[in-house]
Amino acid sequence: MKELFDLKTPDESMRAVTLLLKILGFLLIAFVIFKIVSAYMNDDGNWIFGRKSDKINIQAKDIETKLHETDFKTLVEEALLKNDYRSAIRYYYLLSLKKLSNKEIIEWDSEKTNYDYFQEIKEEKVKKQFQYISYIYDYAWYGEFNIEKPEFNTSEQAFKKLFSLIEIFKRKE
Repeated sequence: MKELFDLKTPDESMRAVTLLLKILGFLLIAFVIFKIVSAYMNDDGNWIFGRKSDKINIQAKDIETKLHETDFKTLVEEALLKNDYRSAIRYYYLLSLKKLSNKEIIEWDSEKTNYDYFQEIKEEKVKKQFQYISYIYDYAWYGEFNIEKPEFNTSEQAFKKLFSLIEIFKRKE
């Protein structure tokens, strides 16, 4: 070690080795802490930086991929019984996508964005109302704001208005 680092005395060598061991010890401790925190965060940081919406509805991916098989009306009712207005708005939004797809106003694909669906809608009244409910959905679900009964009631009316517009929509053949 003395020759490697051009140290003059054995004491300097010993201090250099001690310093090196302290640095390696610190790096080892930092690595262990990193691994523990990483495992606790499940490798994605959700325990600190995670969104509340990531922690709700473990079955959310199933619902989105099986849109046409899901009974959203029941899910809305269940969410309302729990006063979970955020989830109720989410289910209403997915129900609107289902209804739009069933009427062939949009082509359903779980990889599409709200804007992709918005672009597909040709009927202006439906398009305008869809834009509004998309805003409500984004605000409630991704904004993570606490939704209370009055806000939900207003939102529910907007969804019902879209549903009535969808029902009177006639496909152009």
